Amino acid sequence: TAGPEEMRVEHWTNASEQGAAAARNLLAELRGEQPEPFESVPFFWSDQFDSRIQFVGRAHGDDEVHMFSGDPATGPFAALYGYGGR
Repeated sequence: TAGPEEMRVEHWTNASEQGAAAARNLLAELRGEQPEPFESVPFFWSDQFDSRIQFVGRAHGDDEVHMFSGDPATGPFAALYGYGGR
């Protein structure tokens, strides 16, 4: 999970990260150590003709959007999404 919510992430990188985390936790338990919960930040990208969309994290329907670099009307831009005051 990435935060307090559980979610399903269907991406090959997440599957690879889960396998590595499972191996670390198996070895930790064999050494008598405490296993650590799996935490990952989901991401995706998509190339659409001359545009690239990149997103890191999770989107909610009522996110606050803050443009902090560039302008989507004229070219490349970056936006920060916030949720619950974060």
